Amino acid sequence: MKTEIRRFLEDELDALEESVKCAINDIDKFWNNTQCPELKIWANFPAPDDIPDPASCTVTERELYYQIMRYVRPALESHKYGSVAVPMLYPHDRYYTGPQFGTHFLAVVLGAEVFYPKDTERIGWYSWVQPLIDNKSEFDRVRDIDVSKSPALQAVTKGLEEMSEIVRGRIPITNYAPTFPLDFAADIIGHFKFYEMAAEDPEAAFELVYICLCKWQEIMHLQQRAAGVKLANHLLIPGTRISDMILSFFSPVNIRKFILPYNKKMAEYYGSCVVDIDHKDTSLLESYLE
Repeated sequence: MKTEIRRFLEDELDALEESVKCAINDIDKFWNNTQCPELKIWANFPAPDDIPDPASCTVTERELYYQIMRYVRPALESHKYGSVAVPMLYPHDRYYTGPQFGTHFLAVVLGAEVFYPKDTERIGWYSWVQPLIDNKSEFDRVRDIDVSKSPALQAVTKGLEEMSEIVRGRIPITNYAPTFPLDFAADIIGHFKFYEMAAEDPEAAFELVYICLCKWQEIMHLQQRAAGVKLANHLLIPGTRISDMILSFFSPVNIRKFILPYNKKMAEYYGSCVVDIDHKDTSLLESYLE
């Protein structure tokens, strides 16, 4: 079965390669156009039925198989309908063989324990994190964590190395993190304590966010290396999308004070970024544009 699915993947990748090269021009136009043209994605194009069963494949082969069928091919097919879609692979905690961590992946890498309700599937969207620290006197504990020793991150990077070897640059791999520093910081100390800290001691909250930014960069760097950025000339698309899911709980003052600065640093780290501004104060749009 592994031979069958590997042959299928190779055939699919060969067939997709030319179309992906054409689509990359659309990606380049997006990142280089200061007017930020809208990207539309046609997400529901049906996959063919005559394909091998990936059940007995490796985790990476199985994930790559599903990504090709669910994301890459539909994105390319969308061009038939006049949409401009980006066919890309998404590095994430999917390559970990344990339960899905979802948005708690970064906290797990630092050693946090994830809890799952008994009456739901063990997936990240229905889980929560036991905070790692209790107050700002423990910030140094987070600074001193060596993320490269994380079993979860090691499993992910191993999977990325295998996927990169299969893909060999025929489909671009995008920078992707399921969580960004703001949500990451709230996971580490607990969301309610983080909200209180942001209100009562914004400098401490600012410090914790930047500690998490540094750890986030270390984690992303290891994933990038595994995907082939340092190991081979595999295709890594610049830019990333920033979506802070708890942004709406913060005042515009604190957003401008310690969230915009790390957005800027991430844009510099990636070369460019798309930001979801989940806030009712529309004046923040001008601040983000500035």
